[in-house]
Amino acid sequence: MKKILTAVLALSMLATACACAAPATTDNAGNREGKAISLSENTATSVAAKDVVLNENHLDMTIGEKQTLQATVSPSNAADKTVEWTSGNTAVLTVSESGEITAVAEGMTTVTATIANGQRDVCQVRVRRAVQDDGLEMQEDGYIYYEDFSQRSGVPSYLMDDVNGTGRAEIEEGALCITVVNGDDSAFLTYAFDEPLQAGQYTVEARIKADSNVFANPLFFFRETNDLYDTKSIVTQVAMQSGYFKNNTGSGWGEGSYIGTYETGCWYNLRMVIDMDAEVYDFYIDGMLAGDSLAFRNPGNAIKYLRFGSENEWADFSIEYIRVRETVAEDNESAFEYEQNFDGVAKPSDMNYTNGAGGSADFSADGYMTVQTPTSGTVSVTKKFNAALSGVVATEVRFKNESSVEDTFANVLFLGNSSLSGTSSYIVTVAVETGRLRYHNGKSWTNSEILYDGNPVYLIDDAWYTLRAVNDYTNHTMQLYLAGESYLTELGGTPVTIPDGEIYLGEYGFRNATIGNPDVFEMAIGTGKDGTKFTVDYFKFYSVTE
Repeated sequence: MKKILTAVLALSMLATACACAAPATTDNAGNREGKAISLSENTATSVAAKDVVLNENHLDMTIGEKQTLQATVSPSNAADKTVEWTSGNTAVLTVSESGEITAVAEGMTTVTATIANGQRDVCQVRVRRAVQDDGLEMQEDGYIYYEDFSQRSGVPSYLMDDVNGTGRAEIEEGALCITVVNGDDSAFLTYAFDEPLQAGQYTVEARIKADSNVFANPLFFFRETNDLYDTKSIVTQVAMQSGYFKNNTGSGWGEGSYIGTYETGCWYNLRMVIDMDAEVYDFYIDGMLAGDSLAFRNPGNAIKYLRFGSENEWADFSIEYIRVRETVAEDNESAFEYEQNFDGVAKPSDMNYTNGAGGSADFSADGYMTVQTPTSGTVSVTKKFNAALSGVVATEVRFKNESSVEDTFANVLFLGNSSLSGTSSYIVTVAVETGRLRYHNGKSWTNSEILYDGNPVYLIDDAWYTLRAVNDYTNHTMQLYLAGESYLTELGGTPVTIPDGEIYLGEYGFRNATIGNPDVFEMAIGTGKDGTKFTVDYFKFYSVTE
């Protein structure tokens, strides 16, 4: 009897199952193609993902290293938690579909995690070489001498050591630190070139920081000699003291010419282009030409040694890297190059900052500068160049707009002269006004909007964009390009996807066709409108050759 009852129940359940499955026999295209249908997508209880946060926003890695980023999608009960991973530069690092990143080569780039609604979070990654303590010179193709002290845990043994008494040379915080803390002792390190530098040109690059105003020699060159304290053996010498770089041509600080300024505690990228035939050198600070055709201290000598250090008490400076290469014909050493990444928590020392009540510029640990005026006031962050722009120069600014409310604007690209004093000194002004990207030609905003395919360009709040301007300072024209994900044809309208790469926005004339002061050129980022907020990742300038 029990077996009969079980059989009846089984037949009943089978009939019920067949009845429930009956709609699946309908011959429609979806079923023929075997498409899966998610019930959660068709119910009112489906929850959309709103935000994504990474467990890391800054990473330092070495070549070959692997790490996995964790992305947290909120809310926790979101139906679709799919994350798309992208690398800003696959030549530097790659990222898998699961968020595993692999460091490939030296450099700096980003990893971005994006969810379905376009929200994203970014991790900035710096890839370095592995630390080498083999005591051998670091080799790099194309360089006569190449040393990245940040990749070592100890001072390389091949450097000639001349450290006495309270002088000290050691690797500390990713750099070579040279100090003389007390007394009249000294701390010098010397590199001997395999072959003396004689005819031709040589380029020397170094990144240095001084933590005192005491006299120090970050870069100076000697001829072949048995006495490296013989001043007549010094070929050329850049010295530092009391906030100044100087071409030191004699035994005293008063001899020679001033070639730039520095602030203690700030890093500077130095470059020397040495012409052994003309017996002069050019000197650049952060890409700007600071000294042109500076004379050798003692002409007529081939260079055998590169030397750096100090013999003055309380001297304290650091070197991250030094590189020496022969300058080849295709190098354009007169090219204008400058880049500022906001990857620190402090305002860069070469930028000026002014604000009114309520205005502020915040430099965050996330590597961004955020400019905002939540209440009445103004804010302006400016960079003054040591030389005027000339020829064709490209300018790039990566930014995001965070305020499309009425009557707001931000100067995304603002270039001028004479310390930006008055509208006659404004050369180029590209701004975001009420969410719209516009070129300001000195007239009303109505006559200065930027169009693409006949449509005004409204930027989506909180989305990153890169604006590139190619400025011709001979013909006084500017071509604008925009890269990003999407823009709006009207405020609040349907997003339009930007093609891969960038879109061309058109050619525009300079606001003022002539440059009144060729010796000073300045850029600014800022605003004077209440409720305006925007964030800048980096800006850079570089010459464009045909």
